[in-house]
Amino acid sequence: MSQSAGDVRAVNSWWLRRYRLSWLRPDLIAGLTTAAVVIPQSMAYAAIAGLPAEVGLYAASVPMAAYALAGTSRPLSVSVTSSIAAVTAAAIAATPDPRQAATILAFYCSIFLIIAWALRLGYVADLISAPVLTGFKIGIGISIAIGQLDALLGVSIEGDRVAQQLWSAITSVPDAKAATLIMSIACIVALLAMKRWLPRVPGSIIVVALTILATWLWDLQDHGIALIDPVPSGLPLPSLPHFAGSLHLVVPALGVALVAFVESISAARAFQRPDDRPVSADRELGALGLANVISSLFRGMPAGGGMSQTAVNDGAGARSPMAAISTAATVILTLLLLAPLFSYLPQAALGALVFVAAVGLVDINTLRRIFTVERRDGVLAIIAALAVIAAGALYGILAAVLISVLTLLFQLSRRPLEIVDTVPAPDAAQISIPAGMLLVRPRGDIFFANVQHFRRDLYAALAARDPKPTILLVDGSRRHLFEFTANQTLREIIADLRKQGLEIWIVLPPGDPGDAVRRFRQVFGPGDAEFFPRVSDAVAARLDELEGRD
Repeated sequence: MSQSAGDVRAVNSWWLRRYRLSWLRPDLIAGLTTAAVVIPQSMAYAAIAGLPAEVGLYAASVPMAAYALAGTSRPLSVSVTSSIAAVTAAAIAATPDPRQAATILAFYCSIFLIIAWALRLGYVADLISAPVLTGFKIGIGISIAIGQLDALLGVSIEGDRVAQQLWSAITSVPDAKAATLIMSIACIVALLAMKRWLPRVPGSIIVVALTILATWLWDLQDHGIALIDPVPSGLPLPSLPHFAGSLHLVVPALGVALVAFVESISAARAFQRPDDRPVSADRELGALGLANVISSLFRGMPAGGGMSQTAVNDGAGARSPMAAISTAATVILTLLLLAPLFSYLPQAALGALVFVAAVGLVDINTLRRIFTVERRDGVLAIIAALAVIAAGALYGILAAVLISVLTLLFQLSRRPLEIVDTVPAPDAAQISIPAGMLLVRPRGDIFFANVQHFRRDLYAALAARDPKPTILLVDGSRRHLFEFTANQTLREIIADLRKQGLEIWIVLPPGDPGDAVRRFRQVFGPGDAEFFPRVSDAVAARLDELEGRD
């Protein structure tokens, strides 16, 4: 969709130049509120990726501020998301040093995002349909939830696939540690209850605070409840990762970049208000690239915009990206001042946070609405979910893209031809197409995926006319794409029709008539053809021809 000149100026203007002092208080409040969600979520999502908790916090600090300075979305909160964590986990699982691999993955991810920004590939976000994205998230949610059963039960779960992990968890239930299981259930119930009846209360930070307090008071680790590894204080000094032997991460980084961008642009558009400046997909690519390279330099993991934390930021009254900077500052202060307290956090509590967040991705209501609107889209969503569960998050996102593109091509290939029997006339509301003429109008550009359907529909229309038409009038007034495969096929069609004695008349698209004629001659091949600027002119010429014969 093209942007107006005003929209383009709005996107290109830096928000900080237009900042109002009256926005500072609501932005600070929104930032603090969002930090209460981002801090425990970032730690939990780092656990999904198999990384220490501080890696998630690093990705939610300086990188979030970097995005806020460069991005075009008012409320988007960029840190770690469950989907990015799941794809990251799949990419670094077999590496000897997962933490170093995550840092390198973020760097490679930033390269892909910056290249896409330079090439203006923002439209890529539109290649994944909403139903397929819903299915992808459902698959991610199920996979993550099952992957947390070891932390919730206090047992070891074996297997790389979801089905294997689920069976291993089921068979390990008799060996579950009672204290761990009780804490897990209590945390899950508390999180769900606050989400249901106290939606404005940051349930995750309350659960984290209470379980840390309980550990400090009663030494829960002495009762069989495992704690997370100690979280070091402060931020690491920025440095480049060591890239030796990391080429195997390049292709997975492309998948991570795709997930980060699609999730981010979806969240940014979902919470865009009518009075907000337009969200530029191309600028978002560059801003996300900047956030990820900063995350890599600060030993973080890949980052992107999250739907839940963006919803909190927007609902808390964020007036500008300054709210995200406030969130980032809060995370940094937490790392500087409160990091030692996280060493008292039970793994069961962190697993409960991840489990509840993962279950929230299994959006059955949206899936039900998709089936209500279009059953085929619902089936595609299920297929995308099963692809993630069966093949993992990394291959699942690639499958989601493939499913969306194939669906798009299928839809574009259906009924590409319209048979027109009446057209507007200057002196009448409508005028019928005169005898001996068949007017066809492509519904869209003709290309490799639909040209064979065009052929079949055209020959069927010619065969259905009695008497057989002597003139084929092609309305090309809205057509601009001349793809090679379609070009070759159309030349074959037109050559065959000319052998059958049909005259070919063409209605040109607007613009330079000479250039349009040249392009149409390239498509239809050598031979005589009549060209007209409007359909009505061609119809009038046919009527004059018939009157002359009379």
